[in-house]
Amino acid sequence: MKEQILKHAEHQFIEGDVEHWWHTETGRGIRTRFSDDLLWLAYVTAEYVKFTGDASVLDEKAPYVQGEILQDGQDENYDIHPKTDYEETIYMHCIRAIDRGINLGGHGLPKIGSGDWNDGFSTVGNKGIR
Repeated sequence: MKEQILKHAEHQFIEGDVEHWWHTETGRGIRTRFSDDLLWLAYVTAEYVKFTGDASVLDEKAPYVQGEILQDGQDENYDIHPKTDYEETIYMHCIRAIDRGINLGGHGLPKIGSGDWNDGFSTVGNKGIR
C-alpha cells in the first residue's frame, strides 16, 4: 500500500487535482474535473497509517506532475504531464488534495462535483454550480 501511495502521489498536480488514469509506458494521462478522485490519496494514507502504525509515510517525498489547467467548459485533457522538480511530503500532497476537494456551494454544503463514481451523476456538477 505504501508503494501505491507514493505512485499515486506522483500523479498529482500542484493545484491538488490528480490524473484520473495514466499510461506508464507513454507518460500520458488524463486530467479531469472528476471530484471523486481528489480524496483517494488522503483516505488511503490515513487508512495505511491507522492499520500499520507507520506514520513515516507522511514524511516521504514525491514530485508533482504539470500540465495545462482545464479551461472553462473543458472537462478533460489527455496529454503528457511531465514530473516537476518540485517535491513535497505525502502529508502536503494530502493537504493539497483536501484543499482542492473542499468545494462548498452558496448554502455551505459540498457541491456534488463530477466523476464516474455513479454514472447517473457523472455530469451533475461538472459546471461547478451544484
